[in-house]
Amino acid sequence: MQDILFYKTEGDRWFERNRDRLLARRAQQDPVLALLMRHHLRPTRVLEVGASFGWRLEAIRKKYGARCLAVEPSRRAIAFGRAHYPALEFRRGLMQRLPIRPSETFDLVIAAFVFHWVDRSTLFRSVAEIDRALTEGGHLVISDFLPDRPTKRPYHHLPRKEVFTYKQDYAQLFVSSSLYREKARALFHHA
Repeated sequence: MQDILFYKTEGDRWFERNRDRLLARRAQQDPVLALLMRHHLRPTRVLEVGASFGWRLEAIRKKYGARCLAVEPSRRAIAFGRAHYPALEFRRGLMQRLPIRPSETFDLVIAAFVFHWVDRSTLFRSVAEIDRALTEGGHLVISDFLPDRPTKRPYHHLPRKEVFTYKQDYAQLFVSSSLYREKARALFHHA
């Protein structure tokens, strides 16, 4: 399963390749943070799945005083985050089995550019885990690629392995259940 591959090795490799670009990112330019401000959300307990070293959560913690939990598969990203943002809590894990207690819920859950990595065999388990983590009446922010139609692409960093990215409208997995409703949709250029 590619989820396990990211947990064991590729998560660290991805972090090393992208660390400098992430460090240069400015919180003022983040579409997720802009969405929170535009809709006047004031989260108190925030979970970000695939949080890397927690730069976005640190901005949320500073602005709203929220308790923030970063779930991330990369040991290196977590170590970097703990060194730079000691007020954040980090736990190592995957979306398909979130490392949270059954009673632990969040009024904001963020999954930014994570769903497209999830192995198809664990996709619906991952959706169920996100649903379990979200407080009734809370907000879920999904930020990911949105192609005209679902696509499956070989992952170019591991050409000899059966690893893919899956791009589709992930919000529909939640909305089509009739348990969620779409409050907003913002399109932006990934670059």
